Amino acid sequence: MADPPDRFAAGTIAESGVVFDSTRGVGLTYRDGGLGVLRPLALRLGGSPLPGICAGLQSALTGMTVGGRRVVLCPPELAFGAQAAAAPYAIVPPNSAVRYEVELLRLSRRGPDALFKGLSKCSQGGASATTENCAAIEPAEFV
Repeated sequence: MADPPDRFAAGTIAESGVVFDSTRGVGLTYRDGGLGVLRPLALRLGGSPLPGICAGLQSALTGMTVGGRRVVLCPPELAFGAQAAAAPYAIVPPNSAVRYEVELLRLSRRGPDALFKGLSKCSQGGASATTENCAAIEPAEFV
């Protein structure tokens, strides 16, 4: 398979370097044996913690600008704590530090629909997920 594109997020277990989550899943294998796919992640920052998105990553995303990139190292207490976390590509062991490489591609103050503007047939995941046009995501801000 081709190398993953140099964009989108990847999360690794800091100690081992094992990829546990990635939106550039090309070349990876899901825990259930399926082939990884390129899939964007749209999320709303602020408020309650988001399932699957650790507090350290949520905090690091705050204040990013479109096109910005960050490497984030989250200690266990800002990662998934004393509980194991079942992620798409691997299980994150309890009390593990995690590392993320992120790039903010789109930002919207108008809601989630704007994030996928011009990207028909590209969805976030789930049983009816499609990946057509996901590679076409260009940085944009919708205010």
